[in-house]
Amino acid sequence: MKTVLIPWDLRPESAVLAARVAATTTEKLTIYLFHMFDMPDSLADVMMRRGKDSLYQSMTEELRQRCRKIKLQHPNIYHLSYRPMYGNTMAAFRNYADANEVDAVVWPDGFRFIPAGSESIDPEKFLLKSGLEVISDLTPLYPVAGTAHAGERKNQQPVYLQN
Repeated sequence: MKTVLIPWDLRPESAVLAARVAATTTEKLTIYLFHMFDMPDSLADVMMRRGKDSLYQSMTEELRQRCRKIKLQHPNIYHLSYRPMYGNTMAAFRNYADANEVDAVVWPDGFRFIPAGSESIDPEKFLLKSGLEVISDLTPLYPVAGTAHAGERKNQQPVYLQN
């Protein structure tokens, strides 16, 4: 079993990357949709953030339904959930990865992270410098709705988490 982190911009439609990753392997997967948030520097920052949109306010029923559907469509997904990280250092990321027993991270070819808010942190430097396996080629082993057919890669568009 492999545990994989997928950068996520808090939109339900972004969960499609989980399906694309699952389609690249027959190995059992635990997939965490992952979003990094900056840690508040002071009690005043904590108080200012209360009531603003947060990750938990972004956990809509639409997202839950999409995750359930993706999991049903891909029997090799053992577990699919969302896991935030609060921190902005490599040490904090390594502790997070160790605590969640992460084996690999997803950073598709042509990927560009779109921050979800002012507290969002672009995870690229953490993911690519972590020493973990980086999954960048999302060529599916079998056709996946909304993606190129199995084995096709030449004309595949870059992956962006935006409309």
